[in-house]
Amino acid sequence: MRRILTRPLTILIAIVASIVPAGVAMSASDGPIFSAPQVVGQDNTNTETNLDFLFAIYIITWAGFFTYIFIVSRRQRTMEREIEEIKRLLLEQQSTEKG
Repeated sequence: MRRILTRPLTILIAIVASIVPAGVAMSASDGPIFSAPQVVGQDNTNTETNLDFLFAIYIITWAGFFTYIFIVSRRQRTMEREIEEIKRLLLEQQSTEKG
């Protein structure tokens, strides 16, 4: 079970690491990214400033959704195969008891 969950998590971390720019990482001594006066006094009318991050989150969300659907469909196929095997074994057992 753990092996199944680590692959999508590893893929998701790789996607995030490739999208987030290298300058975003900061050390603990750098302090907070934003201080209250900067955020309150900011008059930013450029709407394209955060579109890269919005697009990145959009892609990550859809990738996570399709990964989830893929994992669920694979588990469903496995369960259907097991159910068919159990049905076959039950039919064989019933036929040997009767005959």
